[in-house]
Amino acid sequence: MKTEATTIASRAIVCLEQAWAMLRDLEPELPPAVTIVVDAKSRRRTEGYFHHLAWYAQRKNSVHEIAVSPDFFGSPIELLAILLHEAAHAILHADEGGVTQYYHRKEFRDVCIRLGLMCSFHNTRYGWSRTGWPNESPVPKRYMNILRLFKSQLPRGTGKPILRRKQPEEGKIPKPGLKRLTCKCKTKRSIYANKTVSKKGRVLCQLCGALFQ
Repeated sequence: MKTEATTIASRAIVCLEQAWAMLRDLEPELPPAVTIVVDAKSRRRTEGYFHHLAWYAQRKNSVHEIAVSPDFFGSPIELLAILLHEAAHAILHADEGGVTQYYHRKEFRDVCIRLGLMCSFHNTRYGWSRTGWPNESPVPKRYMNILRLFKSQLPRGTGKPILRRKQPEEGKIPKPGLKRLTCKCKTKRSIYANKTVSKKGRVLCQLCGALFQ
């Protein structure tokens, strides 16, 4: 016999599927996707993710996977921001043939801004990955129906209290034209040099004796 507790995940998935369908009505280039919740072990380190072509669909392998953390079910505004972050990846995958789906490059930033999010530079490893709602700005009206859906249909999730987060401080953007060079140390060391310096070569690591390449 099913109880309210045993149907929590099912109700959450149905709600997320409806939300994704509503986003696709607003953004026609958004592809179809399987929506799931992030598992308990993984959500310690991720709020959500996009994985391209993760599910086999009838007659073609073409369905992406979108996941969001149930930690945010109690805050529809923040949950929507995470869903839009992953939607930006899905749009880029369709536009760029999969070239940029794993990279938070300027193209990703531009799509996020178009969707109504702010997007800040984190660092040279994670790029333009810090997303959220602009400070003191209301959620765009076109998303109100999705927020109402979340408020009325989503289960409470993990019950973790989530407040609307402030816009994160932007990391230092590296100067254009710099290339990352690494040596052969067991724990790799990196330096950044402009193209002219990197082409000349002969930059040695004094620990391993290898060239930075």
